[in-house]
Amino acid sequence: MTPPRAFDDALIQADEVDLVRVPSLDQVRVDRAVAQARQLGLSLRVDHRPGRPLTRRTWRRHRVEAGSITPAPGTQVLAGTELTARSEPLEVRVVLGY
Repeated sequence: MTPPRAFDDALIQADEVDLVRVPSLDQVRVDRAVAQARQLGLSLRVDHRPGRPLTRRTWRRHRVEAGSITPAPGTQVLAGTELTARSEPLEVRVVLGY
């Protein structure tokens, strides 16, 4: 008994799929991380930690948080997969006179 034709087509398509390794994007500016992912055929969504609203300009300057990328770096994924990372929170220091 031969398998149905649709089964053969599915196997052929599976062979033609592009697999991409997830890059390590730790401590890279958000705009560079997005560009790097795009070059590999991946998309990158960066989640900002809640607390302080970001303008478009400050968001770009944020860095991807160390170890925050999902799926983990080194994992093989299909081209076109959306990666998720977190951005570092804005840190505000106030120095008081004495």
